[in-house]
Amino acid sequence: MIAAGGGLLLALAGGTLNAVGIDPQVPLFEWVLPLGAAGATLIAAWLVESKQNVIESSAPVLARVFSPLTILLLAALLVAFAVNPDPLDVERELLILMTVILVLVLALWLHTISARTPHAPAGFADWL
Repeated sequence: MIAAGGGLLLALAGGTLNAVGIDPQVPLFEWVLPLGAAGATLIAAWLVESKQNVIESSAPVLARVFSPLTILLLAALLVAFAVNPDPLDVERELLILMTVILVLVLALWLHTISARTPHAPAGFADWL
């Protein structure tokens, strides 16, 4: 599930950067993919060791893993939009990809909120 989520984030980042007019080949496939694969292996090993008894509630744990990655994706897209600031030259592909990213953010928010206990104080994941 971590690999599928990482692949989805890479596909969304690559498609959006390509729609903006930036070649995503070098930054995504030469830097983010190898580092992300190594990081995903470490996160998966940590999750297997620390969360052995909560297999049925893996969605909120994955939401906590992918929330910071999605914020990094949105920050990278903000920088990409600043590099190509022509808002009138928006293609349909870019609008569809941004809608998919917003649905992803909504899904992460719903998973994070659903796993939160009502009386617990707000933590880092809640603020994120």
